Amino acid sequence: MLFRSVKIDEVGLVEISEALSSRRTVRFNYQKVGSTTDEIRNVNIMGICGWQGAWYLIGEDLERGDIRVFRLDRITSSIEMIGKAKGYEIPSDFNVRDYLVMFKEVNERARLHVRAHHGQSLRTRAIEVKPVDGEWDEIVLPLTDLSTLCHEIFWGGKDVIVQEPLWLREQIVTSLQKIEKRYV
Repeated sequence: MLFRSVKIDEVGLVEISEALSSRRTVRFNYQKVGSTTDEIRNVNIMGICGWQGAWYLIGEDLERGDIRVFRLDRITSSIEMIGKAKGYEIPSDFNVRDYLVMFKEVNERARLHVRAHHGQSLRTRAIEVKPVDGEWDEIVLPLTDLSTLCHEIFWGGKDVIVQEPLWLREQIVTSLQKIEKRYV
């Protein structure tokens, strides 16, 4: 569920912490949101962070040549240490928070479709509301308080559909899939 405290027993967390402290490259299988297949990832771990009940690994994806964020609950294999100790350096100016959307100053806006006559709490904070058709309205909200926005989207149920941004839609879908897995 999205709104819970961070678990300290997440699978792989100990191995990831050990690899980070020794600066060893790791390999694991990872399943992206919306994908049905795993991908092998080789990563130099730069940091880890817990937020809203989930753990995140921030690291240099060696195949993609870029810093990426991985949710630990999407890792589908054991964590294999493949690099030598002190095999890479973390830049002194590296900050985990720079790579996590939940900590960024967001100037982004959310675009939602809300069923007419529903979602009053969302509508009161909207900066724009316009009809889509007779059944739905499109509302635009600033993304200033992600936790509250997610709570209101869940509360709206089938009467609220996230259109943009894609990362918010994916976060909602992932949270709903976890709820379904747990209770259905």
